[in-house]
This record gives sequence, structure tokens and C-alpha cells, in this order.
Amino acid sequence: MEQNHIRSSETSLYHMIKKFHWLKNEALIVCVLTGLAILMALEVFQHFAPGAMSQDSFVILSHARSGVYSDSHPPLMSLIWSVVDKVIPGPLGILLMNLGLFYGGLLLIFLRLVQRCGFIAAPLFVIVGLYPPVIALLGVIWIDLTMAAVFVFAIGLFLSVRLDKDWKRRRNAFSAIFVLILISVGLSLRHNGPAAALPLFVFVFYCSTFAQKKTWIRLASSLMLGILVTILCFLGSRQIQSSLVAEKTHLWRVGAVYDIAGTSYYEGKYLFNDSILSGGRVDIETLYSPRSYTPLTLGQQIHALPGQPEKFGNKAELNLADPNLNKLLFDNWVFAIMNYPCSYLKHRYAVFSSLVTRSPWGFWSAIYDRIPPNNMGIPEMYAKDSTYFSFVRRLIGTFIFVPVVYLFLSLVMVGPVLYYSIKKNSEPLALSATLYLSGLLHMVGLFFFAASGDTRYSHWMVLATVLATAVLLSELAMRLHMKFQSASDGDRKLPSCHI
Repeated sequence: MEQNHIRSSETSLYHMIKKFHWLKNEALIVCVLTGLAILMALEVFQHFAPGAMSQDSFVILSHARSGVYSDSHPPLMSLIWSVVDKVIPGPLGILLMNLGLFYGGLLLIFLRLVQRCGFIAAPLFVIVGLYPPVIALLGVIWIDLTMAAVFVFAIGLFLSVRLDKDWKRRRNAFSAIFVLILISVGLSLRHNGPAAALPLFVFVFYCSTFAQKKTWIRLASSLMLGILVTILCFLGSRQIQSSLVAEKTHLWRVGAVYDIAGTSYYEGKYLFNDSILSGGRVDIETLYSPRSYTPLTLGQQIHALPGQPEKFGNKAELNLADPNLNKLLFDNWVFAIMNYPCSYLKHRYAVFSSLVTRSPWGFWSAIYDRIPPNNMGIPEMYAKDSTYFSFVRRLIGTFIFVPVVYLFLSLVMVGPVLYYSIKKNSEPLALSATLYLSGLLHMVGLFFFAASGDTRYSHWMVLATVLATAVLLSELAMRLHMKFQSASDGDRKLPSCHI
């Protein structure tokens, strides 16, 4: 009995010393990690400034400046840019915003990991912050990058407010609401954003509510709340953004035309209903490409395989004058999928392969760092590589730039990590599983709805996988270190499993 009391006292003393040691060095740790975050952000900023832009970027900026929003891109991004553009014109303001959110969020996440796991998390901070496939697109003004930056900042903010347990009751309610708003903004920036946001919502509820309940009850309750909030945020976002849209392009038509053409291609049977077209029979054999729907709308095969000349054919021109076009096209779409599911899935698999693998069609540019000629007053820009970005460019041909590697890693890891997070009631492991799952669900949405194999679409999955692995390694290293210390110094409990 006395021996147990002595051991308990020693354990309490150990935790008091450890807490004092953390407080004593907290300012130094914050300064070091903040300095690293600034240096990493400056490296990316120096390469991409004032912010790389593609045609999509110019379309969003034109909406922002005209105030006339279209549903060809989520109008929330145009609304945000319209505000930022008044303060810092052009892409520079959004670039600064994205880098601030991204590296600010990473800083908050890794401050928490360093506090819990020690300085072993600091090198992982640098690895994630400068990971080549992540920063290769980080300076482009695309909705994908803004979504990722918002999600990372929301996670970091949520973890940071859980540091001070004395303020938990007063601060957690307010901060959780703000975090939920941030995640809602993130999911509104991409059409498949809700799929990526769902695990994040569940994680917030899992950490914030039902702490005294059994783990399975806590998880089930959080899952139901997460699904409900995701649906509500999605419907609310659609309603709000629909009220902003003045020019409806009915973006879903792109997917419908692409799927009908792809199903026709693999079935060897023409499936378009002539009543939805105004330009005659589509030349599917010439214009279909798993790499993108664009040739079908241009009438030119701009994605021909290497060594093959660009071909021309009759494009898919919808009969926009028909007031029943949407119903006819939707019915044609459903008919093709339901009656020829194998050919539809072959088409979808081919498109997905062009997105995540080095298939014959390949995926799109792994690094994009220029501003092309334009009529919006934005100066042209062709980035000059620093020493580090020269290194990044040399890695493009390696496996680390192939998205399917991260897809496979997430598929392998999400089950075991989720299982042990529940078994150990460990919130750090739950965060790792959440990130793996978020990336996977994001890609599931892309499998069914992606209309091209652009690398940017898998950016969040790559980032989420790398960040999840960093969180997992930090936690495992800390647990292994504590076990070694326990074996050599006597009984010691692991730090709290809560973050």
C-alpha cells in the first residue's frame, strides 16, 4: 500500500516537473515553430508571388470584379475575392490569405503535437510544410487550395483552444461554433467539399461532446451529428450561393454529357438522345478522352496520346433553346448509367486513373507556377526556381507525385488507426483517422463526378494523408518513448489521450 502511494506520488511529481518544463520552454518553442512557419511561407511566396493563375482563376476574378456570379465555379470564392481584391488587387491578396491560413493552421497543429509528443514533431512540421507535392500547387489561386487552407486552419484552431483546460467550458463552445463555420466555408468552395468535410465535423463533435459517455456511444452520437450538420451546411450553402448566382450554367450538364459520351465509347453504342443536341451527332470516337471532357465541347481532340495528331470532329452542342433540356438531358444520363452500368464504370475508372496514376493519358501538370497573357491587367509571370523548388521539380517524375500512392496508403491505414483510436480512446489517433478518411471521401466524390484528370483535384487527399501520417508518427513516437522510460524508471502513465 505504502509502495503504491510512493509510486503515485512519484508519478504526480513527474507530471508536475514535465508541465513546469513545458511552461519554462513554451516561449522558445512557439518562437522556433513560428519562425519555421514564416520561413516556409516565404519560400512558397517567393516562388509563386503574386500568385499563379489559370483560366479558371481569371473566370473567378472576373466574377469577383463584375459582381455578376455564375455557378460555373462556387460563387463563394468570387465573393471572398471581391472583398480581398478591394484591399490588395489581383491574385496577391488571395495568395497571402491562403498561405496565412495554411501555415497558420499547420503551426497551431504542430504546437499542440510538440507540447504532447516533444520535439520529435518539429521535423515533421517542416516535412509537411515543405512537402513537394503539396507546395507544388500551393501558390496557385484555385478553389482547391483555398479549401485545403481553410480546412487546415480550422483543425489547427480547434486543437489550439483545447490547450487550456481551465478555459475549456467558456472557450470551447464559442471556438467550436467558429470552427464549424470555417469547415462550412471550406465545404462550400468545392462541389465535392461536403465529402471531405464530413469526417472533420465528426471529429469536432467527438472531441467536444459526450466526453463522459462510452466510446462507442460517443462515436455514434458524433457520427449522427456530423452527418446532420454536413447535410444542413451543404443545403444552406447551396441556397445562399444560389441566391448569388445571376448566370446559371448548370454545371452538372458537363458531367452528364461526359458520362453519356464515355458510356457510349465503352459500350460501342451511340447513346445520345438527338433531341438534346443542336449540332447533330457527336463524333465520340474522335473526341472522347478519359483525360478531360473538354474535347467534346471544343470539337478538337486536344488530349491526343503522344505521337498522335490533334483530331477534329462534331462536338456535343446542347440545344439550349429547348425549355425541357434539363429534364431530357437528365433522363438521358440516367438511362445510360442504368442500362449500361459496366460501360459507365469503365468510363469512370478510366477518368479516375488519369487523375491518380501515370496512365497513358497521364495526370495534369504536377506543378503550376505561371500567369499566362490575359486582358485583366494582371502581369504575366513565369516563376524562377529557387534551390528548393529546383529540387521539387526534379522529384516530379518520382512516385511521391503519384496520387494513387497516397490513396493506397490512406486505404491501408484508415481502418487500423480508427480501430486503435476507439480501443485506446485516443483523440490524437482519431485526428489521424479523420484526415485519412477525409482524403478518401474527397476522392470518392471525384470518382463519380470529376470531369477531368487535373492533379489539383487530388491535392487535399495528398495533404490530408501526409498530415495524418505526421500526427500518427508523432503519437507513436511519444508512446514508444514513454514505454521505454517506464521500463527504465518505474511505473509511469502515458499522457492523457485527449488533445
